[in-house]
Amino acid sequence: MENKAFKIAYIMEAPFVENDLKLFEHLAKKGCLVTLALFDAKLLSLIKKKICHHRIELELIPPPQTKISSLAPAIHSYALFEWLFARQGAFDIVELPLRKGAGYYPMLAQELAIAFEELSFC
Repeated sequence: MENKAFKIAYIMEAPFVENDLKLFEHLAKKGCLVTLALFDAKLLSLIKKKICHHRIELELIPPPQTKISSLAPAIHSYALFEWLFARQGAFDIVELPLRKGAGYYPMLAQELAIAFEELSFC
């Protein structure tokens, strides 16, 4: 039986912690495919300079296509929903930030069985 390479997406928000990179590099060395997805282009370019493993990809989550709110947490959450919806099946696990509610709309869609049935959020 062949070992499966887990496809993990980490949704990152500032502040960025250097130890986070060590975890991502460790997972990549163990065979995981790691995607770091960020809402902030400046933070993305900062991290891009520090990444040295070829199994780590960086992606910018664009603003949502739909005007949902003027509040940043709702905007980020809906942008993440659209970003993940466009990539259904691309990830096994999505690691969400612990604050600011970025996972609200994606997890609501999963709860309502609209999308992400095979995805694990943590």
